[in-house]
Amino acid sequence: MNNKIKTTLLGGLLSASIASPLLAGDFASPIQVVAPEAADMFSFSAGYHSTYVFRGANFGDDLTDWSLEASKTVGSYDLTAGVWQGNVNTMGTETDFYLGASKDLGFATLDMGYILYYFDGSTASNTQEVYLGLTKEMVGVEFSATYFYDFDQFDTSYLELGASKTLTLAGQELDASLTLGFDIEETELSHVQANVSKSYDLNSAVSVTPYVSYSFAIEDNDYAGNPIDDEFVAGVSLGFSF
Repeated sequence: MNNKIKTTLLGGLLSASIASPLLAGDFASPIQVVAPEAADMFSFSAGYHSTYVFRGANFGDDLTDWSLEASKTVGSYDLTAGVWQGNVNTMGTETDFYLGASKDLGFATLDMGYILYYFDGSTASNTQEVYLGLTKEMVGVEFSATYFYDFDQFDTSYLELGASKTLTLAGQELDASLTLGFDIEETELSHVQANVSKSYDLNSAVSVTPYVSYSFAIEDNDYAGNPIDDEFVAGVSLGFSF
C-alpha cells in the first residue's frame, strides 16, 4: 500500500519522506523530478521493485507501479492530488487515490490528507485512511512524524517516524532515509527500514532513480495478514514533470 505518496510519495513515498504523503509504498524512494516554473505542476513516474514492502510487511515480489500527481499552491497551502497503481502477480492490482495539503507553520511543516486504497476484485480489502504529520529540518536532517488512521475497513492507527538526509560520498550525492513504524493498537514497534537512492537527471525534467532498501522486523508480527520479516528490496523509478 502506497503509504504516503511523498514525491517527496508522500511520498514518497512518499521524502518520506512521502512532500506529499505516500505514497509509493515504504519500499520506495521519492522520485526526484525537476519542477517546472509554472504555477501548476504535473508529475508522472513508473518503476520496478523486487518486493512490495508496506509498513514492514511483504505483499509479494516483482512489483511494477506508476503514479500521476498534480500540485498547486493556494494561499499558504501546497495542495496535491494523485493516483498510484501497483501490480504484483500474487496480489493483483492495487490503486490508491489521495489528496494532501501542507502548510509551513514556521516551527515545522504540517502535512494532512486522505488516501483511498482500492484492490481490483477484492472489495473486502478496500479501505480509507486520513493522516496528519509534522516535518522539521534540524542540523541538516529532515525529521518527520506521521499519524495514520484507518476509519473504514480496519479501524486501526499507525505511527511512522522518519529521518532523511542527503549525503555526499566520493563526490556523489545520495539520498538516505530511515523509517520506524509503530503499531498503535498492538502498542509495539513493528520495523525499521533504511533506504539509499541516487537520482540521475536525464534532462531538465526527467530523472531515473535506482535505490536499495532493507527492512528489519522488530516484532514477529503481521500487517493486514501479511508477514513482517527482514526484507531486502532493490528497484528503479523513472519520473518526469510537465
